[in-house]
Amino acid sequence: APAINKITLTDRQGRTVLPVKEDFMTLRRNETLEIVPGDKITITYEDPAVLTAGKEVQETALRATYGNATISACFVEYTMTGSGERRARYIPMRRFGPADKIQVFISDPDMDVSDKLDTVRFTARSSEGRQVELTALETEKHSGVFIGAVFPVAGRPQRKSELTVRPGDDVILTYLDKENTDPGIPWRRSCVIEQVYFKKPQLWVYNVTSEPLEQAPKAPAGKAPQALADEDIEIVPPSRRLVVTRPPQPEPAGPVAAIIGAPLVMELIFPTIAKSPESTAVIYVQTSSGRKAFGKPLGPDEFDINVPGTIKVEARPGDLGRIDPPPGYLDVIIQNKRAELLRGGDSFSALDDGRFSFTVPMELAKLPDRSLATGELEEEPGRRERPKLAIKGDDEVFIGFKYTDSGGQARWIVRRVRLDADAFFHVADRRYRKTITALYVGQKAYFRVIDPRRDTSDHPDRLEIELSSASGATRRLKLTETFSHSGVFKGLVKFTYAGVKAAGEPDAMPVKYGDVVTAAYTPTGKGKPIGRRLEIFKGSDGLVLPFTKRFKDTQMAMRTQFMIAEAYLELAKRHRELGEDSAARREIAQGKKLLEEALRDFPQTEARAQTEYLLAELALEFANDAKNPKLKRKFQDEAINRFTNIVATYPDSEYAPKAQYKKALTLEKMGKFDEACEEYVKLSYRYPDNELVAETIARLGQYFMLKGKAFREQAKKEPDEVKREAINVKSRKMFKTAGEVLARLGQRFPQHHLAAKTAVLSAQCYMYAEEFVSAIRTFEKVINTPNQDPALIAESMYWCGDSYLKLPDDQRRRLDRTGQLDPARKAYQLFKRLDWDYPTTKWARYARGRLATDERFEEMD
Repeated sequence: APAINKITLTDRQGRTVLPVKEDFMTLRRNETLEIVPGDKITITYEDPAVLTAGKEVQETALRATYGNATISACFVEYTMTGSGERRARYIPMRRFGPADKIQVFISDPDMDVSDKLDTVRFTARSSEGRQVELTALETEKHSGVFIGAVFPVAGRPQRKSELTVRPGDDVILTYLDKENTDPGIPWRRSCVIEQVYFKKPQLWVYNVTSEPLEQAPKAPAGKAPQALADEDIEIVPPSRRLVVTRPPQPEPAGPVAAIIGAPLVMELIFPTIAKSPESTAVIYVQTSSGRKAFGKPLGPDEFDINVPGTIKVEARPGDLGRIDPPPGYLDVIIQNKRAELLRGGDSFSALDDGRFSFTVPMELAKLPDRSLATGELEEEPGRRERPKLAIKGDDEVFIGFKYTDSGGQARWIVRRVRLDADAFFHVADRRYRKTITALYVGQKAYFRVIDPRRDTSDHPDRLEIELSSASGATRRLKLTETFSHSGVFKGLVKFTYAGVKAAGEPDAMPVKYGDVVTAAYTPTGKGKPIGRRLEIFKGSDGLVLPFTKRFKDTQMAMRTQFMIAEAYLELAKRHRELGEDSAARREIAQGKKLLEEALRDFPQTEARAQTEYLLAELALEFANDAKNPKLKRKFQDEAINRFTNIVATYPDSEYAPKAQYKKALTLEKMGKFDEACEEYVKLSYRYPDNELVAETIARLGQYFMLKGKAFREQAKKEPDEVKREAINVKSRKMFKTAGEVLARLGQRFPQHHLAAKTAVLSAQCYMYAEEFVSAIRTFEKVINTPNQDPALIAESMYWCGDSYLKLPDDQRRRLDRTGQLDPARKAYQLFKRLDWDYPTTKWARYARGRLATDERFEEMD
């Protein structure tokens, strides 16, 4: 009978289908698992030693199938890695402008069919029906991601990749997904890219108001909020809630309301600039006090970003997030958000709507003497800190957004915000952690008023409360702001028995057993008085304290308490050295408690500045020990506030310059280098003869040197040559400034232990700035100084020689107007002298290497 020996099969293009390259038996012996769509892949593992019978074989399975393709448009950004590799980043595109290239992003792993870069075809079509078919190339082997490009043009296309797009046209991208989760059924995947069109922006500023709580919240029994876990945190019991409401119209008839302590909340609707999720909108915020200091009158619809204290705030498309309630408020309710109003409509996402949301924090602070929205502050590498608006209690806020209209003219939208504030009045225990309603005779009541509107100056302000008792006693008690721009005022009263004269106790108030004391505070403006009621118990508990003493001289009393506190801190220091950290923490807490009591009990004594300084130092100790970043920041802020208070309240004290220096040093450790720089400069002109000025000059020079290095590193990563050179210019400028600053230390303090080291650093900064004449002169001054450190002389000789070799012709003429100077010979002489005088130093080894390898020295040898 006949038999078939061989079968051959070819397709329409002539490619061989049968016989296959490898038969079935061969495929069984290789290490590749061949699959087709729809296969079930089973993975089995036999466990040779099991604990449970029946578990010898473990099995799992998965199913092989095609994937669904996606098509979208994107912007592509390229960055350079540290190894010099160019890396692409794809940013989704929602809208395109007339000059934008539309990058087409197709993800279809099923079309990765070879070991080469594969291609796929897609179609780009305008709203009027004009279309082009183009090719997308795989980004890399086996990535399954394909990138193509379409160039929208207004006129006739000149290239295959160009598509005529009229004003108002959108672009529809289409890709035929041949293989997908529905085998055998091709699907057309598409996306629409909207063309940018001008629509006048709308700036909505939310009204921020407050309302009282119907009932004060109670903590669950046996449980304390997380914030109460730290005994050093004062508690402000919530009595109100914030209500943030979107107004019905973007242009209000008058100023919008805002609460001091809560952020400003804004929403910008401007789809013209919302091209991608990474598009940014910029608003500027300034205060009426800043406009007054500016000196130039501005109308209600005018805006100038050069006004002192102006901040710049950026935002990407997005909705308003959660707003944390400030102290005294239970929560924040946001009403009529744009996203809620659009829910269920055709446009919902922030990017589709062109919606940018802003929350701008405000803080009571001194008005900066310049705008924070201009200059190098915005260009500093690595600057990421969120800006805060510095306000006063009686300020008005102005918000500005600048845009370009359809005619190409620059326009401003300006909104006014009226600041209001809620006053909180509490009678509390000594640590302000618990409110009290009753006391014994002989005990003290601690009063606290939180009223930001009372903060009207750059010094600690004061206010008064009225005390009256049912037995007829009255007095007015002055409360002092804890530190400048805190808005928190504190004071105390000791209740003494009315029948006994309280000698030497200025803060005493006479009461009777069973008396009732009423305390009242009247807020500024039209606020209603806030009253608190204190009952005096009938009788009091006796208390025996060993080793107590009442001093007639308050100065002596405070110094005694101060010395006891210092003894505790010295004990803590010794226990830390022994590794007994828990005992050290207890002793530090006790020392801090004594110092705080001294400040409260003896507010008029001369040692107050020293006490404040020690408390600030303790806050820094706590910051160093804190593991939680928020807690560390809290202690650092406390230290800064105390240092600021010392300088403002006791400017002639011996602790004032120390506090100024420590404040700058703390800001530097927090990463606030610009603010630290300003504080260092203040120390130099407030206390020019203080020994800390030398340390200040060294740190200022180091600050500018680090900025120069940061710009230099930034320039290395910049691929554009023009931008790279612009950054290098900034780098050289910073290095030159560093050199000039460091040079002043030796001039003003020639005997300081840092004088020689900073002179060498100054010369090196001049080198980096390519100011070789200044570098050479500074190095030679170090070399020729008698009794100089040999290590510094050797280092200066080497770099001085290097500077001579790099000396350009124009600078050589400045160094030697006779024209006889030979820089190479000077470098040769310095290297030789270095080798002879300091042969064992590393700089001598470097010099010998230069002498042996540099061709310019061959003839001289």
